[in-house]
Amino acid sequence: MPQHSSSKHTSTKHSASKQNSSRHAGGQARATTTHKLLVFIVILLIVVLAAGVALWLWRSRPTQAPYNVLTVAPGQTIAQTAADVERDCGIPAKQFEACAAEAGVYSGQYALLAQAYRGSLEGFLYPETYHPSKQATASAVIKMMVNEYAKVHPNVSYHQLIEASLIEKEATSDSDRRNVASVINNRLAAGMRLQLDPTVVYALGSAYDGGALSLKDTQTKSPYNTYLHTGLPPGPICSPGAASIAAAVSPAKTDYYYYIAKPDNSGLLFFHDYADFLKAKARYKAAN
Repeated sequence: MPQHSSSKHTSTKHSASKQNSSRHAGGQARATTTHKLLVFIVILLIVVLAAGVALWLWRSRPTQAPYNVLTVAPGQTIAQTAADVERDCGIPAKQFEACAAEAGVYSGQYALLAQAYRGSLEGFLYPETYHPSKQATASAVIKMMVNEYAKVHPNVSYHQLIEASLIEKEATSDSDRRNVASVINNRLAAGMRLQLDPTVVYALGSAYDGGALSLKDTQTKSPYNTYLHTGLPPGPICSPGAASIAAAVSPAKTDYYYYIAKPDNSGLLFFHDYADFLKAKARYKAAN
């Protein structure tokens, strides 16, 4: 009997051990499966995150705009504007200048160009920031500028545009523009020559060296030279900005005929009397 009992006990023990072993193996298998699942989830998260970062970087990449950015500053001539167009739009300056010398091509669409002196669009290439397409031609860019001028200043006469171009070159501050317009009008009314240096600079063109004008320069033969000719030049000498055009349209009412730049270049000093003008000029010259 004791032997039988021992055999039964041993059998039971082996059975329990077998069950424990089976449970242990099952636990290990589940742990392995869980571990693999966690590893898979981590890898999946890394892949998703990497894909998200890659997509963000792709969307944030610098992209080339489908247009050029062209900024024309007030006071620029056709030649200066052509240089900007070549730099910013890749259109050859000579090609742009050639198109800007043919106002007749655009006069059917813009009646205001009918008076353009010798077919020049000088003064009509309105100073503004433009966004021409990458494929834009010289003619297309010119149309943008003339259209902007026509839209902003539809009722400005050619006479006023010419005067505005002089104001643009002469005035050193916005507060002086209407007074400069007044001086121009007063001198014109009195039959006096305007004697404005910027008209000589324009007449000299590429021959101007950038320095002070000499007496010889002021004798340059050109219809634009207001040292030689009474009245306004035959056409604008630049493309004036809105402030100068406004001053030409609505000049101040003064008795000024002369002005000089202040010593600190902060503006202009205006005079009615020629003697006072000469005294101030001599005084400032001596101070410098």
